[in-house]
Amino acid sequence: MATRNEGLSIEQAYRDARKKFRDAGLETPDMDAALLLEHACGATTIDRMTAPEKRITPSQSDTFAAFVKRRLLREPVHRIMGEREFYGLTLGLNEATLIPRPDTEILVEMVLPFVHERIALSGTCSILDLGTGTGAIALAILSQAPLATATATDLEPKALEMAVQNAERHQLQNRFSAIQSDWFENVSERYDLIISNPPYIVSKVINDLAADVRDYDPMLALDGGDDGLNAYRIIASQAAAYLKSGGRIAVEIGFDQKTSVSALFNQADYATFVTKNDLSGNNRALFFT
Repeated sequence: MATRNEGLSIEQAYRDARKKFRDAGLETPDMDAALLLEHACGATTIDRMTAPEKRITPSQSDTFAAFVKRRLLREPVHRIMGEREFYGLTLGLNEATLIPRPDTEILVEMVLPFVHERIALSGTCSILDLGTGTGAIALAILSQAPLATATATDLEPKALEMAVQNAERHQLQNRFSAIQSDWFENVSERYDLIISNPPYIVSKVINDLAADVRDYDPMLALDGGDDGLNAYRIIASQAAAYLKSGGRIAVEIGFDQKTSVSALFNQADYATFVTKNDLSGNNRALFFT
């Protein structure tokens, strides 16, 4: 049962949580404590600097204690908060979605010039986001390209529900539609851009992943099969039937998959147009034409 810390100052509550996280060996104890305190009590880092003795209420104390307990069980901070910012958009999460990660913003940055080019030529750009999860990639593009439209697919209904909620949250629902589909199974139209951050983890290494990922991320969004390439094979072999003339395909990849994924698309008569590295300098995104 959580201990009620009635009367604790926001600074002391932060320090207590930070110590627990440090003692447990969490990688980012300071950040975790600050984010969870703000979400539980509305107390920002600036608040702790300017009014460190401000007291938290019993209700806030209980909420924060519950958050701390969940984090000590290695539940990711943003799952506890139920949301994560991606490309300037705050996106809701649920158990069927991955947490959008900063590295995936590289994929958005990579395709935006092409999206704007298509809009300049034809007045719009239609996008198909395969395995959309929270809708992060499609919604980020729509937020930057007001004349673009996006269709998002996912096999998991709960993921699609969250993607639609996120579209509504940012008033993008009029240009965003969702289809439950196993990759292209229920897709019938052609698009200017097909984009995806598919599952690409090799099945046998999933048990070796950090507990934050292994125990909390949806397996459907992680497991890429025996060699991590199952989704890429499907996309490379079937995408031509769903691309408009001059259309392109963009995918996120694992750090060591540039050669193997490029080969799959090259064998399907696509040329590698752009390769992008992530914030750590690893191969992260490929663009094919």
